[in-house]
Amino acid sequence: SSVELYNAYYTSGFYNHIVLYASYPIESRNVESDNLLKTFKHELTHNFTYNLKSDFWKSVDNVLGDIINPSFMLVTSGMAEGATVTAESADGEGRLNNEFEKQSVKQAKIEGRFPKFNDVQGSRDVYPSGSFYYFNGAFHKWLQDKYGLEKYAQWWFDCVNFKSITIRNSFKKVYGIKLTRAWQLF
Repeated sequence: SSVELYNAYYTSGFYNHIVLYASYPIESRNVESDNLLKTFKHELTHNFTYNLKSDFWKSVDNVLGDIINPSFMLVTSGMAEGATVTAESADGEGRLNNEFEKQSVKQAKIEGRFPKFNDVQGSRDVYPSGSFYYFNGAFHKWLQDKYGLEKYAQWWFDCVNFKSITIRNSFKKVYGIKLTRAWQLF
């Protein structure tokens, strides 16, 4: 109760766990009927996606612990938040259903200032500060709608298990097109 900032995070160091700071939600998270539950679902989605491990990596995990996770070498913040924002928005609430947040993506297209894929893969200290949530959430939703959840899950499994050297190689292998081309089509 002494924390004034509403936030949460998932981490695997040193074991998988989720921490929630329960306080009044920030504006971008105040679009849901049960903020605490939706925030937990968001973090639980991180836990799930980061732990889509093959039998080999599960055995490594059993011996060395949760912190040994190949996904942290490959999965970007943008990719991780793309998955969680689509999950939190699947029931009609969440950021993908917030017109204010969708406007950032729409406005970038209108102004011809749409960022490159690499520009929205991590946090930013300039406006718009939450761009890796907005743009990746919309992109991942587009991927799921266009190519289906099976391919989407296959891409995640490939990345989490380090079956390709980069997310771009993995994307090309799973979807059959370059990631930059998919970003342009989106």
